Amino acid sequence: MLKTKEEIFSLRKTFTSRTTVKKSILFNEAQFDKITMTEYKLMLKSLHQQDFYVYNYLFDLKASLNSASFYSVIKALFLTMGKRKVIVNGEKINLYDKLDYDKGHCSIRLNPILLKPPFFHLPISRCFDLKYVSSIRLYELLYQYMKFGKRELSILDFQEKCGIVDSQNRTFVNRYMYKAIEDINANTNIEITDFERIKYKAHLIGLGYKFKKTKV
Repeated sequence: MLKTKEEIFSLRKTFTSRTTVKKSILFNEAQFDKITMTEYKLMLKSLHQQDFYVYNYLFDLKASLNSASFYSVIKALFLTMGKRKVIVNGEKINLYDKLDYDKGHCSIRLNPILLKPPFFHLPISRCFDLKYVSSIRLYELLYQYMKFGKRELSILDFQEKCGIVDSQNRTFVNRYMYKAIEDINANTNIEITDFERIKYKAHLIGLGYKFKKTKV
C-alpha cells in the first residue's frame, strides 16, 4: 500500500535515461510563487503522460488508490496545488486548469497558456534524479540554452523562477545555487564547468554559467 508522499510520487522508475518531454519555453521561464519538490515532480510527470499537442495533461495513478491515508494525502496536496500561481510575461495566472481526484483517478491539467510553443526537449528522467527544486529549475533553465553552452541568471530572477524568497543574495547563493550546481554535476547529463560571480558596485547580483553535455 502507498501511504506516504515519498512512496506515492517515487516515479523515477517509469522513465529511462532517454525519456524526454516537450516543455514550453514560456512555461520554463515562468516565475513561481511557491512550489514543493513533491508538487514539482508530479507536475513534470503530468507533462510526460499525455499527448502534448491536445493540451491534455492527465496523470493516472492506478495503484493502491483506495486507502484512506492515500486519499487524505491527495486531498491535502491538491488543495495546496489548486492555489498555486505562476507569473508569465508579467501576468499572474493559475498554474493548473484542473485538479481532480475521484474513485482512484487523479487528473492534472495545466493552464493552457503554459502549453504554447516554442518548445524544447527536456530529459525528464534527469529531473527526477535531483534533490532540490532549485536543482531542477537550474537544470531546466540551462538545458534550454544547451546549444549555447552558457547562460547568465540574476539572483532575483532565479529566486522568482524557483519560488524561493531570500533577501540576502550571498545567503541564497550558498544555500541554493551552489548546492544546485553540485547536484546537477553529480546526477545529470550536464556538467557545469565554470561559473562567474556577477557583481554591481561590489554587490553580488547573479551568476554566469558555462556548461556542456556529458555522455551519461
